[in-house]
Amino acid sequence: MKEQWRRQEEARLNALPVSARIIVQPQKPKVISRIGEFDIDFPGANPFQGGVRFPNFPAPPTRRPPVQSPPPCVWAVIQCCPSNQRLVKCFESLGCPGVNWDSNPCRDNVSEAARAQVEKFYRETEDEEERY
Repeated sequence: MKEQWRRQEEARLNALPVSARIIVQPQKPKVISRIGEFDIDFPGANPFQGGVRFPNFPAPPTRRPPVQSPPPCVWAVIQCCPSNQRLVKCFESLGCPGVNWDSNPCRDNVSEAARAQVEKFYRETEDEEERY
């Protein structure tokens, strides 16, 4: 019914006594290629085509959860202890709430434990990447 009305309206407008013809654009605009074809078959260029299909999208869930990063205070020990300047501010800027949790957060056994935890994190991360 709508198409019939559109044709009648187009015929009525074209019959009007004017020196120019009325051009009615089609509902679906054609995409014209430079090489003479009427439609371009690129999904990105033609909005009326479907998108590119990928067999592995979305990615399947991992069998194991990703490797958990060490807590902020471990990273703070690694980053802040070698400097010893503005220790409290350094710890807090890295998300560790001050150094009040230990009287000497930079003593050797704490630093060694933090380094061991970070090394383990990187080792497990590399192992995880090698699997995929």
